[in-house]
Amino acid sequence: MGRRNDGLYHSYNRVSFPSDDTARVDHLGPMLEGQVAVLSSGALGSDETLEMVDALFASAMYRADQNTFVLYPPAELQPFVERNAISGEAADRLERMGREHEDLDAIVVTDVDGRLHFRPEVVNVRALERLLDQTDLREEERATLFDAYEAVFDHRSFTGRSGRMHGYEGIGSVYWHMVAKLLLAVQENYWVAVERGEPDTTVARLADAYRRIRSGLGYRKTPTEYGAVPTDCYSHTPAHAGAQQPGMTGQVKEEVLARFGELGFRVADGRLRLAPGLIAPNEVLRSQADDHSALAELTVCGVAMSIETGPDDLVVVECADGSVETVDGTELTPERSHDVFMRTGAISRIRWIVGESTMTDRTRPLDVTPTFSVGPHPPDQRCGSGPEDGDRAGVAVDAHHDTVGDAVGGVDRADDRREAHLATHDRGVRGKAPVVGHRGTEQ
Repeated sequence: MGRRNDGLYHSYNRVSFPSDDTARVDHLGPMLEGQVAVLSSGALGSDETLEMVDALFASAMYRADQNTFVLYPPAELQPFVERNAISGEAADRLERMGREHEDLDAIVVTDVDGRLHFRPEVVNVRALERLLDQTDLREEERATLFDAYEAVFDHRSFTGRSGRMHGYEGIGSVYWHMVAKLLLAVQENYWVAVERGEPDTTVARLADAYRRIRSGLGYRKTPTEYGAVPTDCYSHTPAHAGAQQPGMTGQVKEEVLARFGELGFRVADGRLRLAPGLIAPNEVLRSQADDHSALAELTVCGVAMSIETGPDDLVVVECADGSVETVDGTELTPERSHDVFMRTGAISRIRWIVGESTMTDRTRPLDVTPTFSVGPHPPDQRCGSGPEDGDRAGVAVDAHHDTVGDAVGGVDRADDRREAHLATHDRGVRGKAPVVGHRGTEQ
């Protein structure tokens, strides 16, 4: 692959054919999407992945005020009066051609300062060809005009509004869907390192890199920093304003996948297992000794599950017939995994108890305090069978895929009489809600 001197990669290139037997490849500038593609390609080792993450934070794509990344390094646009100006050797040749061919005036014009410009009618190369066909220019003279036209406008390098506009995911804008893709790509590399049995120090560094990116996403921010309610999804954040265009953006899909990866649910050899490592114990896990309940609750393939800490790794399977099975470790048997994947209804609930040594080996607290925590559901929702239960959202499950899941515990409603779980910035969110266009009851 084409690694740049700054540690990023030449991920987008353009090819041109100057002659019948020549091909030329030129690099476009760095793009976040391209770096994500490289991370997801499987071509990088763990050390290279870590180096790329460091390079991203050191690059012009990093936006320090949002602690995250823009699509492209902010472009420096030419002043309007400097655009469409033919200069240098090309201008000298065209001036000489103009003295020989009066019909060249239909293509280029000289301004009051003596500078040459293409006429406004020359809107693209096809328009240029039509005008050239009306002249008596020789082939080499036509080539001079084509080369000058591309040198001035560089259409081949046009990458869209992010390099020319300031709004709508334009210059300096954070496109949250792509940041979420970056988050997921780094998580994929984390799990590859875990499954390869790489050293714990390497795995821990990849977890740190993941959390470093995670800390810049919306719900890690205050309403003032985000410019909106941090738990809402938005399309983008331009350089001159807060988050814009709320809705079910592509970020939602990536975040659902990333969240189940954080919780650690994996499938190996037909078995469902829990491998915590990316989730911080102080975010969703609480031992039973604290309040006799697990703070992390969710469903996987319609089976209610909880994650809590304890002295040793243990899986407690509560069956529909009232019996209880326990399995040492953090992996279900093939038979019980089949019951989960096939939604047989034989299991009413599974408790995953994560031992202290497992948590210590694979997790560490985040430096950033989360804006909210996931709260437990009422008792009548604990054995749910799908998205219709309570306020939990659904996502399709493929039992052959690496990560599984279908519903994550929801944030308590503002009018709920149970303890609110909008932790650190709860009052701030409620106070800011009317300002950013949300009713307090919609938090």
